[in-house]
Amino acid sequence: MSRYFHRMNKVIGQYGGVIDNYTSWRLTALFGTEESDRDPERAVWAGLDMLQSVRELNADLAQLSYHPLNVSIGIHYGPVVLVPVCAGDSQRMTALGSAIEVVGRIEAANKKVGSELLVSNSIYKRLPSRAIVHRNASIDLTGKGDEYPVFEVIQMLGDAPEKVEKRDQKATPLTQRIGEFMQKFSGSWGKP
Repeated sequence: MSRYFHRMNKVIGQYGGVIDNYTSWRLTALFGTEESDRDPERAVWAGLDMLQSVRELNADLAQLSYHPLNVSIGIHYGPVVLVPVCAGDSQRMTALGSAIEVVGRIEAANKKVGSELLVSNSIYKRLPSRAIVHRNASIDLTGKGDEYPVFEVIQMLGDAPEKVEKRDQKATPLTQRIGEFMQKFSGSWGKP
C-alpha cells in the first residue's frame, strides 16, 4: 500500500493538489488551496493520471503474484471550510462541508455506473471543451430522490496543465492561505 500512496501523492502534488485525508486505502485530495485558475481541470488531469499510475502499479503487482488494486475516483467542486486539525501544528488542515460528502457519494457511484472516474456537474461545467465523456448518469446524492448529473471523463485532449511546484507552506501563514482560498471561491458559495 505504501507504493500506492506514494504514487497517488506524487501525481496529486504535480497537479497542485494536496492529500487532505486517508481512510483505509481511500484518500481525499484538495485542489484550489494554491493560486491556480485551472483547478477543476487540474483535478481531472490528476484523476486520469492516478488511474494510469494504478494500472502501472498493477502490472508490477501481477509480477509479484499480488491481486490488482481497483480504484475509483470522484471529483467535485464546491465550498469547504479549512480547519487546523492539530493544536500545535497550524499547517495541518482538513476540509469540512457538504462538498466532502458529495464527492464521497460521487466516488461510490462509480460502482453503479461501471466507471472509474466520475465528475460532478459543477466540475464538468468548468472544464474546457477538451474533456472526452464516455457516458453520463444521474445519481441520488441526498437519499431523497434528487437526481444529480455525473459524467465519466475518460480523456482530456491537448496538453496537461504545467506541473506545479509547491510553495513552502510554512513561509505563508495559515490565516493568509485560508483568506486567499476563501476570496478565490467566495463567488461560488452555495452553487452546485
